[in-house]
Amino acid sequence: MRRSTFVHATAVAVALTAARPAAAGAQDAAATVRIGYGIGDNFSEPLYANDGGFLQRYGIDAELIVMGSGGALTAALAGGSLDVSISNVASIAQAHAMTTLHDTEQAAAMNWLEKSGVAPNSVNYTETPLPAQLPALKSGHVDATLTSEPWTDAALADDARLLAKPYDFLGRRLQLTMWIANTNWIAANKPVVARLVAAIHDTALWANQNRPATAAILEKYSKMSHDTIAHLTRMAYSERLDPALIQPIIDASARYGFLPQAFPASALFAGPLT
Repeated sequence: MRRSTFVHATAVAVALTAARPAAAGAQDAAATVRIGYGIGDNFSEPLYANDGGFLQRYGIDAELIVMGSGGALTAALAGGSLDVSISNVASIAQAHAMTTLHDTEQAAAMNWLEKSGVAPNSVNYTETPLPAQLPALKSGHVDATLTSEPWTDAALADDARLLAKPYDFLGRRLQLTMWIANTNWIAANKPVVARLVAAIHDTALWANQNRPATAAILEKYSKMSHDTIAHLTRMAYSERLDPALIQPIIDASARYGFLPQAFPASALFAGPLT
């Protein structure tokens, strides 16, 4: 089976036409920003940005807030308890379309089922926290589960069998998560957003070239062991937005009723900060 490359990219502001901001000087007041993140390499770039010093370099004093899922992060942002967050593309798309939250994983699973000759609606789906999925599988409460690392390795070590990699059926390369902010917050904080975008970009460059350093940060916050993290499939962090890597997830979400209809991925991107 082919292997997908999971790409994560920034989406606070894509059409940034202003000049790239310089790093904050000693005379610049730091801006406090409430930033949401999750545990796992795909939701941990805010940790790398903070512990790597990139947010501080651009005059951003981050209040980091951890939550358990992309849906929870998106909902917290919509509710105003976060200024900026990282989240999965499907939850972001559903928030954009003002519908209830489903996630990228379910859209990928339903797409895989359909392409494998199984009617997606003939399967019952239940939301289970990642740490509880293997016990649910072993107890017979579910017949299969779609999980992520490090829980995948634990399941395979406990005699579970790999059926498929559903994301492979959406595309060889996908952007699964993005940084997001409410449009009103962006409009009211354009200089801060421009600095944040620069910090995220620098973080991506650094994270892609310094896997041991990001692994140490992930170990610090996640409490996963060094050996566990060493065996994870790590994310590639994109240095630019590519709508083509996002569109398959939006299209699948619309196909299975998570969205009223599909829309161009570029509709999620903020406009120029001028």
